[in-house]
Amino acid sequence: MSASSTPSSGDNQPSQATDPLAWRRHLPALASAAAGINEACDAWDAVSDSLCDADGWPLDDKIYGDGKVKRDAEAWKHAEVFLDHGPEVLAGVRAAADGPDYVEGPISDDLRRIRGIDTILFRADELRHEWADVMALMDGSQPSVLHLYQERAEEHRNTEGWHYSHEL
Repeated sequence: MSASSTPSSGDNQPSQATDPLAWRRHLPALASAAAGINEACDAWDAVSDSLCDADGWPLDDKIYGDGKVKRDAEAWKHAEVFLDHGPEVLAGVRAAADGPDYVEGPISDDLRRIRGIDTILFRADELRHEWADVMALMDGSQPSVLHLYQERAEEHRNTEGWHYSHEL
């Protein structure tokens, strides 16, 4: 489900956003994705300083760059999970909250943060769609260079997506 879509209100079935069974599927997936992004970040943080000189400049640009590429790819994989599950969970939270919850109470700060999460998911979803469009354009490429183009496009997507992954 894209960040901008919502469940149909005309259905006679209960909204998946408030369906407890849907929450059982979404929440573990999101928790695992958040942990995966943190692990990718922590793994990079554990080695990145050792790849730099005393002034913080990479000792070997290729090794340093390859490490960032690996981090970005791993983080984007988990950001995709947020794109698949996040919008429905946010819709469920909104459906369960009422006006006073936004003003005061134990979840008021979290509810105010939802707008920021929506923005991150929206922009990450735009990136995912842009990447899909680029991949579709590449279908006409010569087979001998298609893999190289796809690899570069994926690396670009992951690099651009790192910010969104890290924010999630």
